[in-house]
Amino acid sequence: NTAGKFDLRIEKRLILELENLGLKKCDATVLKNKFGRYEISLRFKKCAKQNNCTQNIIPVVSDITGRKMDKRSLICAREENTQRCVLHLCEKERFCVTCGVSSHAKDGQAQSGDNYNYMPICDGKYVIVLSDGMGSGKAAASQSKTAVTMLKQLLGAGFDWQSAVKIINSALLIKTDNECFATIDITILDLFDAEAEFIKTGANSTFIKHGKRVSQINSSTLPAGILKEVDVEKTSTRFFGGDYIIMLSDGVHGADDDWIKGYISSLGQLQAQAMADSIMEEALRRKNNVINDDMTVITARLLEI
Repeated sequence: NTAGKFDLRIEKRLILELENLGLKKCDATVLKNKFGRYEISLRFKKCAKQNNCTQNIIPVVSDITGRKMDKRSLICAREENTQRCVLHLCEKERFCVTCGVSSHAKDGQAQSGDNYNYMPICDGKYVIVLSDGMGSGKAAASQSKTAVTMLKQLLGAGFDWQSAVKIINSALLIKTDNECFATIDITILDLFDAEAEFIKTGANSTFIKHGKRVSQINSSTLPAGILKEVDVEKTSTRFFGGDYIIMLSDGVHGADDDWIKGYISSLGQLQAQAMADSIMEEALRRKNNVINDDMTVITARLLEI
């Protein structure tokens, strides 16, 4: 059953424990969804103290399910002037993400050809997207904006990344502009299972920092919008609390650069924005502050909750 299944045994246990807490006329629906995670709906008679029930109930539900649960929504009978409260709970993610970005347009250009976005999507996934349009300036910005905007809309709507990348590739192919193509660099983080997926279409290397150890995710693919069948490479790995993921456009770190891995290793436990700024400052220093290509650094910091 792709929609999940109900757990009647836990429903009975929850009703009993809620009544032991002093709640009246209790009812529970416990669904284990297709990802194996609990979604729980609880209904009970209006209690004496507003929102006091939430503080008492969540620890009990977490103990019974063996999972950390969190409030998704609450309809409080005292606020709504009804007879029964309705509390919806879902499993709490194991990790949280903070992101920092530093970006510069090429010298002489008012607009960067790099575009990016980062956001939570469905089912405990967090996605970071970076796209570098062909060339620089307004035309490049249009290409990369198309890729990033469509990815945000498609992934947010529940499309898998394979379908999303194919659709974007087709959209770039049918544009009438000459050389209308863009790199696509996607990182998808599973905040429950600590798995990271790196999807690259013509994109630059991504770096993973674990303490002083730095690993590198490379790709030899072509940008989207060149071939009818999009050229994609996917790599998966585990991550840990305290890790950083650093995504770069090639204006920061080209294929012939070898400084950045050692530099990232030398950085301490910085906030995400401070790390992005530090990497950009070092890149600019090495270029004598001459920006001959659009430059973007995205840093994601992963912390266990």
